[in-house]
Amino acid sequence: MKRIALNFLLLLFFVLLFQSSGAAYTNSSLKLLSDRSAVSTISVFQQQDPKKEQPKPEVKKTNLWKTLLAFLKFKSRADKKLDGKILLAIEKLGLTDSIAATSANVRVMIAELKKTRYHDMDSLQSVLSGLIQQQKEVNNTVKPGETAASTPSNADLAALANQLIPILDQRAVQETGSIDKFEKLRKLNRVKNADPKTIYTLKISDTLNRKYTLQLKNKVEIFGFFDAAYGGSANAFFNPATSLVYYPLPINESTGNFDRLNGWDTAPVISQAQKSGSKVYFSVLIANRSSKPAILFNEQVQRKSIANILLLLKQRKASGVNISFKNLAKQDKKRFSAFIGLLHQSLQAADKAAQLFVTLPRTNFDGAYELEELNKYTDRYFIDFASNTSRKGAALAPLTGKGHETIDASYTWYIAHGIEAEKLIIVLPYRGAKCEIDPVTFAPKVFTGYLPFNEIGLMTQNHALYSAANESLYIDSVFHNGRSYRIWYDDEVTLSKKYEYILKNNVAGIGLYYINYDDSFAVLNDELMYKFTYVDTTYLKPIPAVVSSKITFLEQVKRHITLWNFILQNPCATCFESEVSSAGNSKINAYLSELKVYSLVKEEKQENAKTLGTYQGTKTNNVTFKEVFNYVNAELNTFLKYVTLIFFMISLAVTIYFIWGIRYYAGDWKYKKLVAGILFGLISLFVLFGSTFCFTSDLIPIFGVSAATADSPGCVTDPECVNMPFNTLFIIIVISVAIGFLIFNYLITPLIKKDDLP
Repeated sequence: MKRIALNFLLLLFFVLLFQSSGAAYTNSSLKLLSDRSAVSTISVFQQQDPKKEQPKPEVKKTNLWKTLLAFLKFKSRADKKLDGKILLAIEKLGLTDSIAATSANVRVMIAELKKTRYHDMDSLQSVLSGLIQQQKEVNNTVKPGETAASTPSNADLAALANQLIPILDQRAVQETGSIDKFEKLRKLNRVKNADPKTIYTLKISDTLNRKYTLQLKNKVEIFGFFDAAYGGSANAFFNPATSLVYYPLPINESTGNFDRLNGWDTAPVISQAQKSGSKVYFSVLIANRSSKPAILFNEQVQRKSIANILLLLKQRKASGVNISFKNLAKQDKKRFSAFIGLLHQSLQAADKAAQLFVTLPRTNFDGAYELEELNKYTDRYFIDFASNTSRKGAALAPLTGKGHETIDASYTWYIAHGIEAEKLIIVLPYRGAKCEIDPVTFAPKVFTGYLPFNEIGLMTQNHALYSAANESLYIDSVFHNGRSYRIWYDDEVTLSKKYEYILKNNVAGIGLYYINYDDSFAVLNDELMYKFTYVDTTYLKPIPAVVSSKITFLEQVKRHITLWNFILQNPCATCFESEVSSAGNSKINAYLSELKVYSLVKEEKQENAKTLGTYQGTKTNNVTFKEVFNYVNAELNTFLKYVTLIFFMISLAVTIYFIWGIRYYAGDWKYKKLVAGILFGLISLFVLFGSTFCFTSDLIPIFGVSAATADSPGCVTDPECVNMPFNTLFIIIVISVAIGFLIFNYLITPLIKKDDLP
């Protein structure tokens, strides 16, 4: 037994010995291979320090568009069409593999696109072309040592997406050749800021003037709700074509008295609106906190509340009232209809022009409102798309989509139930809905409140995303409490689509909740004016123009000089309208009539029509101010051209004579100084008239008369022109030449002569 145990131990010893020797051999072999590899490496890279870390290989930079699309797919999973829009634009622009995804490139694009107030595809193409050129000049690889900051952050990508989406959405509108937004807004604001009593003059002929007035009108009714608790102003909104709704004036449903007036009796915004020509209304808020509110069940309380409403109407000369009754129960619908009927009767007794509005929910599925009965008393219905209706929160005013909460579904429902489109007012939000979301899945959890557009604009810094499903924008953000929130809101681009829907379906109008939420930016008001506002012209009785029977040649010269001087002093103008329409400058109007400029323009247009083959045998009466201005400028330009040629020919002849005299008589020519003086004067006149000719031909870069080449329609001053009068420009040039001559003659020349001395 002992022998067996001894043999087993001996066998175990040999096994362990064999394993240890094998491991030692393996380690020595590996060490040898490692040493050989090191020797081989040193022999190959003899010029490199073996202790120095070898450079990392360069990696090709990621394509910007792929990075942006990946971000959008992760950030907005519901927006299936979003990446498709960008891909289509990238393919159309030929930019599939042109720009690297670096933070610098993204920020350059954002900065450049922000410079243009109204973006278009051309501005995008210009920015991208510049970046592509930069890419050609630098190596499109990530160099060793570049930090992670060189790649764009999510905030940068979100900002870029916010700049790109409106461009892609507006492309279709621009391709249809619609009126330039900037120019239209300039015209509208020009009329808005002018005195409404201004009477303008239109020349029908040399012996007939047509007086007219201009005023703003809207294609639909526009009501702007003003949040009394928020403050601020809304001056940009007010004009004779808009109406103010002061909100809220909460009424005590138990007593019929107002709980508070929220400044209705003293608010300056009401006076500002009325001064601008806007109508003023106020909105009565009935919270309906009781199961049986006395305002519906007690006739005495009803009459008291109506008396208080009439008192407030009279106090600020309001044009009507809106009733916003919250959470109306189905069993109370007849009582509510009776209350509205009594209010209507009282309003008509006090003022037949007073209007009565009622705020309705998006649909009336529960039958809480007797629409047929209310139709007898109500002038307009406000359909509220500015208040949240979802417990978890959602886009406030989705245009289309699933469910019955969209604008399209609401409009269709009310039309189907007997409410005419001419009575519907769609209320759209100038505020956003804030809801808490899951930070990982972005799923909505609960609605937490509203944010005004002013505050959203300051907070987002353009880091907003577009939801095609809701036709709305949203922002995902982490607030100071550490929770994640999504804010749904509308800007000028998404609101524009809803405005188009309203126009297309002949809806009576829109309400804006609230107009003082756009006070800091006014971009929403600009879009509102662009979509709905136009200038209405009212012609007065034609008045014969007073024309002198006959004017002498010198008087004609005087009149031409006056008109030409106006052009030279106002090179950026495109017409005489500002002068013609002013009572203090009727002289120019009379001069145009006495010189028969309007008749000459008509004849010229008819001759051009005959030349082009478009003349139909009828006289042309449509002569615009711009055509008259261009005709006078062309006349001036032609005059200057021939005078310049005359002085050139005379100067050339005198120059030849001067050279002949010098060569023939040498220093003994007694007329040398006289001819030299005459030549100097002729050349000066040639330069003067030649410069004036170039000025009136718009040949001088940046400066010069640009009426004929200006893209601005009508009488809008050319925005790309520097409005410097010719005499001022000429004086600057002369002084510059004189200073240059003095510097050369008294500073540079002596230094040159000093160096030439032996």
